[in-house]
Amino acid sequence: DARFRLASSQTPKPLRELLENSGKRSNAKHLVKMLPLSRRDKERALEGFVTPNRWESVDDVLSSSKCEEIIEWARPLHSKELDSVDGAPEFQTTIPLRSEEALPSLASLFPGQYQLSAFVRCYSVESRPRLPFHVDSIRCERSASVNLSRDESYEGGALLLFADETIVEGSRRQGTATVHAAKLAHGISDVVSGERWSLVIFQYYNV
Repeated sequence: DARFRLASSQTPKPLRELLENSGKRSNAKHLVKMLPLSRRDKERALEGFVTPNRWESVDDVLSSSKCEEIIEWARPLHSKELDSVDGAPEFQTTIPLRSEEALPSLASLFPGQYQLSAFVRCYSVESRPRLPFHVDSIRCERSASVNLSRDESYEGGALLLFADETIVEGSRRQGTATVHAAKLAHGISDVVSGERWSLVIFQYYNV
């Protein structure tokens, strides 16, 4: 899609190479300073980059059978509306979450009082191949990405986060969630083959 190519062309080459699964991760401090973000969002990304313990992996949030069930539910429903991150088609489906009752195991990710929103997204060569580096909405406190696909079912598609003064990679294990502060800059590298399905949840500050 031409809009993905346009979005890529506006990303500095070293960051673009990371998304193409070919870049070096040796100088993360230099790379995070190159992020093509607004001044406010870059300040948030730099703050998250140097603050320790802003992310974690949580195993077995969803069973393999539940992951497959969500994929099959979402497959015919995904929207091609334009995404706010890069203006390219979303290929995602919103999940109507009114409480943790919709997916009870999500309560383990966000204990206490909260407001949530969630969607399922498909990454593939034929749909959305990548997601450029960005930070989540300033209204958002924490985000979680649950990998719905089996690791061996796709190549590429790494969740990359600028955190702990380096670049870390989220878990590829099916049913495992990578939970992180919304201010951490993150993106999805190119899916080379297969499909990467993920369930993304945002936790908002109480209002």
